[in-house]
Amino acid sequence: MKAPRNTENATYTGPMAPEEQKDTDPREFFRVLWRRKWVILLCIVLLPVAVYVYSDRLTKTYEASTVVQVQNTATDAGLFVDQDLPTGTANTAKIAALVGTTGVADETARLMGEPRGALRGAITATDDEDTGFITITATAGSGVRAANIANTVARALRITRQESGVRRVDASIANVEKELAKLPPGEELQRSQLSERLQGLRALRAAQAENTQVVEGAVAPSTAVSPNPKRNAILAFVVALFLAAGAVALAERLDRRLHDSRDLEKLTNTPLLAQIPSSAFPGAAPDPQLPIVFQTLRDSLTYFNVDQRLASLLVISPLKGDGKTSVATNLGVAFARAGKQVILVDADLRSPQVAARMGTPTTPGLSEVISGNAEIQDSLSEIEPFGSYLRVLPGGTIPPNPSEMLGSARMSTILAELSEMSDLVLIDTAPVLVVSDAFPLFEQVAGIVGVSRLEQTPREAITRSIDVASTAGGRVLGMVATGARQPSDGYGYGYGYGYGETPHAAADPHFLAASGGGQTTGQPVTRRVRQFFRSG
Repeated sequence: MKAPRNTENATYTGPMAPEEQKDTDPREFFRVLWRRKWVILLCIVLLPVAVYVYSDRLTKTYEASTVVQVQNTATDAGLFVDQDLPTGTANTAKIAALVGTTGVADETARLMGEPRGALRGAITATDDEDTGFITITATAGSGVRAANIANTVARALRITRQESGVRRVDASIANVEKELAKLPPGEELQRSQLSERLQGLRALRAAQAENTQVVEGAVAPSTAVSPNPKRNAILAFVVALFLAAGAVALAERLDRRLHDSRDLEKLTNTPLLAQIPSSAFPGAAPDPQLPIVFQTLRDSLTYFNVDQRLASLLVISPLKGDGKTSVATNLGVAFARAGKQVILVDADLRSPQVAARMGTPTTPGLSEVISGNAEIQDSLSEIEPFGSYLRVLPGGTIPPNPSEMLGSARMSTILAELSEMSDLVLIDTAPVLVVSDAFPLFEQVAGIVGVSRLEQTPREAITRSIDVASTAGGRVLGMVATGARQPSDGYGYGYGYGYGETPHAAADPHFLAASGGGQTTGQPVTRRVRQFFRSG
């Protein structure tokens, strides 16, 4: 049945060796982004919105600041006796540190009539030694309260420094008074010196009340310093971009399904023959472009193999549901329309579907012919309006041993007889990675057409099925991608009726149309064929 193969002059069917490494197509990057658009949108929309809402619901914090200038006193340097009342700035760093102590916080709470310890941690201070200015900042749940705390802290700082300085000066005064009391009579010079020191200390004590001056009082702020929902949302958006990139990369890594039909050429090193739309599957809405799609597939098979007669074709798929039966039945119609006598054989003996698709009796079929319970001629059914140009050999009764039957010598004889009776024997098979029923047929046909479904068939399954077919002696002519969602770009889906044959009966004498008494009416198909195309 199968013509001898000349490997030296074999017809070109696509690149059989790995191609040289090419530059990455930028469009592939955007195709991946578009394919994962929902992942990206989920990241860059959901995360910033969630952060914004969460931030907006947090307790708001307000800050208010007051600026004070502290005056140096003798007590700041430990000078109580030997120096006059000092002028200039004090050690602002030490005083700024004093502001953050619990003593100042508790004094502030006392002045505001609040419990001891209520303001601890709510007050900070920074200093500027050049100017002697100290900026006191208070935080609170409202702007008015923050300003009130800051202004009260300035008072508390003055009172705290005053009390501390007075205590130290009082201690020095007490010491001088003791020394005066111990002086014996006649020590007038030393008594005079101690008296002057005592007067200086009393003047210093009075000066402690002027240790701090408010340069700029705190004003209640109108906006909170935290949280900042807008800023947080922007930061979350930036983080979301990186998360989206990682999520897309991870999704692409984990998702091994076929997404782009052009990947079939890279995976199998065979040409992409056609892209078949989802309308080819049973139950889909009618698609007027569907005949043109399979016309393109038919022409691709014909003109890619002009040096070899395609007497028989085997349609395979890795898994169930990839669309091989839809491809086989529609391709049979396309060849019949071109004037080829086609016999469509259902070799999927475990789950035969061709008869149901074509509207023919399910028995007798291939299983009866192989077992000798029926003749080939009696099992063939013609499909109207093609007559003898399209005949179907259904699967027949499901046998208990499909693999043995398809691998038998009787099956080889049947294929040879069918080849003599037609121009093309088109065979539908069981999924090659599910069962091994089709393996014996690989080397008995002129060519194999692989079928894979977009968004469903795993990449590993595609490469494995082609490896199995090639290893078993088959010749893979090319791949067909089913389940396309939109017109393709150059592979047949979407050309329209402006190219090639028209769908009218007058353009093809073998594509008959009849109504009523069987006369030609010019309609493209009979009701039965219309139903066939609609069902895929």
